[in-house]
Amino acid sequence: MASESTILKQQTQIRALQSQLSDMTAERDEWRRIAQLAYTGADSDVMMRAFNPWKLTWKELGVLFAIMRRPNGVSRDQIMLALYSGAPVDDQPEIKVIDVFVCKVRRKLAEIDDERYALPRDTIKTLWGKGYRIDPDGHAKLTAILGYDPSALSLDDIKPPE
Repeated sequence: MASESTILKQQTQIRALQSQLSDMTAERDEWRRIAQLAYTGADSDVMMRAFNPWKLTWKELGVLFAIMRRPNGVSRDQIMLALYSGAPVDDQPEIKVIDVFVCKVRRKLAEIDDERYALPRDTIKTLWGKGYRIDPDGHAKLTAILGYDPSALSLDDIKPPE
């Protein structure tokens, strides 16, 4: 029979795990709303018009939007969740695909001929072992192009796609 102190320790551990699960669930839900906004949300038409000069695909747009949404840093796991939440696990690619998308976004942002939309290739910074963040100047320029700051958006009113 377990001692009372062992039971109390286990109960404390269970509460800590439940708290972590709750935090992870909230994070997952936030990234689902971000994905919905990036793909089908109320501002998707505005976003596609703004991003059309670069000819970003929906996945690339989702990556850029997720990075802009967290200008101080976003993990590859968070971007993966934003892009593939709801997809069956068997249909999800390896996480390295995020690195490929980021590389393509960097290239497209830098190689556009129109100076109004061109950004340095290092606008998206790699946080080694952690993920990515956007340079403050790049964030400001993209915010000006979009007409709003994605990191300041409230996503509570986003409805799932029909």
